[in-house]
Amino acid sequence: MTQPLVVCDWWKDPGRRFKLVPEKRIKHPPKPIELGFGSGVRYSRSLLAGLLQGGYEEVQPERIVRGEAQLQPYRPLEKYPDLALRFATVVRDTKSALEFVNTYGPLTEAGFKDGETVADILRHAATAKTLIGSAQRGDLFTVLGENGITMTAVKVEVVPGETAGKAIFQITANDLLTAICVQLGLYLCGDAKLKSCKRCAGPFLSGPGDGKLKADAVYCSVKCRTAANNDLKRERRLAKKGK
Repeated sequence: MTQPLVVCDWWKDPGRRFKLVPEKRIKHPPKPIELGFGSGVRYSRSLLAGLLQGGYEEVQPERIVRGEAQLQPYRPLEKYPDLALRFATVVRDTKSALEFVNTYGPLTEAGFKDGETVADILRHAATAKTLIGSAQRGDLFTVLGENGITMTAVKVEVVPGETAGKAIFQITANDLLTAICVQLGLYLCGDAKLKSCKRCAGPFLSGPGDGKLKADAVYCSVKCRTAANNDLKRERRLAKKGK
């Protein structure tokens, strides 16, 4: 069966100007109220704690916000066909979450407005990593359970293809997180194997279901394979000189 075409139109900032806003705690003290009787006598909420709500502390979580970012449209899955793998393996902490957003854009529309919480980004990345890891160990169904996991909602269409008489099964993702979820779902349902590149240690897929790299591939790209071969030739030349 032909793999569906996954489309996502998104935005990123080539200038990498998304920034981190630390967690902030704001204390809201009790406010005086007027009870509506007597001669304008005002009482503090703290004196009426048993009847009325007192002050409270508001916690604004750590967020990644747009700042002065200048947005540029692009199609992330066309430029980065292994985006879900990168997200699952690279995003581990606040620093790597900010690095991801500055490279690929925020996960959702919220990232262009009030910002996305770092906790949410890390939670999504941890879930993706768990699912990929369980699939490679062969215990995916233990993690999914009988009912599976509802990952996201998408727009599904059958559209005309470039070849006359041919149609394309197209899935449209409305944000980057949705695109990552769809791509992740295709990985989990495929036969490709997740590996670490022998040269750069980056993640890549090989074998059936990927269609790009052979099952016995040890490098993620031609660039890494060429660099590794050059390193080997250099080592051999140095070894000959040392004899």
